[in-house]
Amino acid sequence: MCELHFCSSTSEENALNVCPDKTVRRLQSIMKLMRLHRQKSWKVNLPNISIRSFETIGTGRWLDDEVINYFVTKWCSKSQTALGLNTFFACKFLFEGSSCISANSVEHLTSEHESRVQKWCLAAKKAQNLSSWESVFIPINESNSHWYSACINFRLQRVEIYDSLREVYLKSRENPVPLRKNTKTMLVLMWLTEILGRMRGEEVWLRNNPYTTWQFDPHAKVPFQSNNFDCGVHTLWHPNMSLSWECLDFGGDMSGKRIRLAQEMLEDTQHGRLNIPVPPSSGKIQLYSSAPSRSQSRRRTRNQTPHSFTTTGNDSDAAALSRRRRRQRGEASTANAGGYESKKISEDDETKQDDGKDSEDTS
Repeated sequence: MCELHFCSSTSEENALNVCPDKTVRRLQSIMKLMRLHRQKSWKVNLPNISIRSFETIGTGRWLDDEVINYFVTKWCSKSQTALGLNTFFACKFLFEGSSCISANSVEHLTSEHESRVQKWCLAAKKAQNLSSWESVFIPINESNSHWYSACINFRLQRVEIYDSLREVYLKSRENPVPLRKNTKTMLVLMWLTEILGRMRGEEVWLRNNPYTTWQFDPHAKVPFQSNNFDCGVHTLWHPNMSLSWECLDFGGDMSGKRIRLAQEMLEDTQHGRLNIPVPPSSGKIQLYSSAPSRSQSRRRTRNQTPHSFTTTGNDSDAAALSRRRRRQRGEASTANAGGYESKKISEDDETKQDDGKDSEDTS
């Protein structure tokens, strides 16, 4: 059995990639069990998060906007230094239309736009219980086909755009600045930075100012995605660069990151907690080296809840679950000590039941 522990440090979290195939199968098992129990066990304690949204965390899925919004809000609230704007902000203020392809022209933005931006940001600050902030994180959904993000950091005086598509980065770096993909987006981000500066009580002058000390990178280098569906997972890890939670050193298969997202959301659903950080180091995942038998699978499905894949450290619920599992293992050992006959009878009964079901289906 390969036992992997979640931890906030990069090295510990990367341990999930030690057994990549088993990690993928474990993630698939979590999603399968959630589908089996979706009607009676999924309690919506998380606003706007449905079972369909949760399932997009599964292998090979494109994260939907509600999953992105949930973790941006929660993690930025946890940081107490970053303001997270949801996925609808960019299409309302930074781009022309909801596709987020063509950036707004700064000349067409008025004082009314500025007033609406301030109201939006104040509402986000209140929702995240922030007394102040020094950076702003903005996820961007391009044509419902790709996630990338922008970050405005007042402490470092930097405005950066993070895109995990390798071809976008390489092609844009070859072009002069005026012809790069995100140059127009950077101009409207400079407009936004000036507004946010006034909200912070700072005078920030960026446009047409060759003497500014701020730095701008429309194509900051980040780890590249290895497929066409992990852009959302990459986007969720982009704030870590500005928040300095960890070094952005990851890539390849992102199933380990997806398991972390799934566990964290399941813990929050179980306890009805929103915007209360759940330390990833408190849980663990067990990856079995061999597949269970058919009868074992039946018993596990009957006895486990959707949350049996997760533990919550010192939580009383986790302790009770652990004790219950130990009792079950003890009862199983006692039953096995009674001899082979009881096991054979049990298996014969299951065989008869299966034969009966097959005969009914045939009739």
